[in-house]
Amino acid sequence: MAQQRYDVVIIGGGPAGLAAATVLGRANRGVALVDAGNQSNAGSSAVHAVFTRDGTAPAEMYDIAREQLRRYACVTQIQGCAAAAYSSDGDYEVTLEDETQLSAPYLLLAQGVKFNYPPIPGIAELWGKLVWHCPYCHGFEANGRRLLAVGDEIWLNGMHRLLPIWTRNITWAPTPEVTQLRQIEDGLAAVICGSEEFFHQCVVQTTVVARDGLADALGCARNEKGQVQIDGNGRTSVKRIFAAGDQTPAGGQVNVAVGAGHAAGVAIIEEMAAAETGQTG
Repeated sequence: MAQQRYDVVIIGGGPAGLAAATVLGRANRGVALVDAGNQSNAGSSAVHAVFTRDGTAPAEMYDIAREQLRRYACVTQIQGCAAAAYSSDGDYEVTLEDETQLSAPYLLLAQGVKFNYPPIPGIAELWGKLVWHCPYCHGFEANGRRLLAVGDEIWLNGMHRLLPIWTRNITWAPTPEVTQLRQIEDGLAAVICGSEEFFHQCVVQTTVVARDGLADALGCARNEKGQVQIDGNGRTSVKRIFAAGDQTPAGGQVNVAVGAGHAAGVAIIEEMAAAETGQTG
């Protein structure tokens, strides 16, 4: 299959990747934006505290961003998933699952992460709606309501300081004590130590898992928390590889990921311009 060459390949079409693609497109850079369409907030009822989009469904927010990107002919949106990436003759080669071959001197990793919730029966059906993990994203909707908090001792102790900002009507439960969740009228029912109780919402501890091994295969360093290590402009430890979004310290919330993607896009543009004019170093 013929190889398609661009200035930048962006892997991931979430907030960070879309923001970077927009900045790069406005600088007339040839961009391949590879989007598998599995953004971690896709199942949420709405995004919150997002500039000009507070309360918007995630699908609508992404549709708007993708439609606006179509204005820039130099940006190619590719529906697919990156299976491999490696360095070759000064470029980075990306192979998609359908064997499409992409090539570029710059690579931006913006795949995000997977947030794994506890294996409690019924939680999958309620995830992103009545059950959530980020108080800054969903805490306001719990104002004054009855809330169940589920996690380990360390996480629960941290939430003891934070969750009362929104409500003091909280039941604290170690994860093993909660054996079922199900939706009922006006809220959810939780079985805790064998007894069923009513709550309006539930916040749970999650674990973060990398979506793929691309960053490690490319040799990108990680920090003590396991995140891809970047500088203030998204540069990783590997030359001409940038990263932004939830797999880095510059993520965790939509606005933060957007800003990180924008900053990485600007840094790539300036680095390319310096190389083209011989002003590097």
